[in-house]
Amino acid sequence: MLELYLHSRLWAVMHATLGWDVAQTYRAASCIGGGVAAFVALGLVLRLPPARRLLAAAGLLAGGWVLVFFGDVENYTWANVVVLVYLASALRFLDDECARLWPAATALAIGALFHLETLVLGPSLLVLAAVAAARGRRGEAVAAVLLVPGVIAAALGWFDVHGLSVADLFTHSQISAQGGDWSRFLAPADAHYLWNQIQLVLLLAPAVVLLPALLVDRG
Repeated sequence: MLELYLHSRLWAVMHATLGWDVAQTYRAASCIGGGVAAFVALGLVLRLPPARRLLAAAGLLAGGWVLVFFGDVENYTWANVVVLVYLASALRFLDDECARLWPAATALAIGALFHLETLVLGPSLLVLAAVAAARGRRGEAVAAVLLVPGVIAAALGWFDVHGLSVADLFTHSQISAQGGDWSRFLAPADAHYLWNQIQLVLLLAPAVVLLPALLVDRG
């Protein structure tokens, strides 16, 4: 929702001033997002011990997901940027006992407004909240968890007041399967489809093949 809104506002300005079409505005926003993502990714890598930085940078940037930052006309660009910000905030919270949890919670909430796919990181916020509670900051833990639905509700209320009805979420959006057609989200039960999804994951994030090695190292 938020990504479409920002792209529409950018198009309105650039079309009026420079005559840009929709694709041009998407490509510009994509490349700008790439610059921000590179900056955040660099900060993430520099938090690691020097011996692990090169491998971490390769694992982070070698995936096909970075293609959204090379002029891709899609609605995933800034969602990925916000996810990187969330990861950076989460790592800072874990590394520094004095760090606060609200930056990570705010990033996750904003990410959900850009694209619902970011909500798959919701369980990780619960883990961070558990860490905060273990540090004796239970109030902060509860507040951080409640911050996510609070920010989402506030944003939906703002959009509803400004003409984008919240009721449409239950009839004309992916949240409600375009009015209840949930069968369109069911994955076919066949090996070919599963193999295609595995290939897709490996193309987007090839570093997942290192997970077994990490588990062995932990052991």
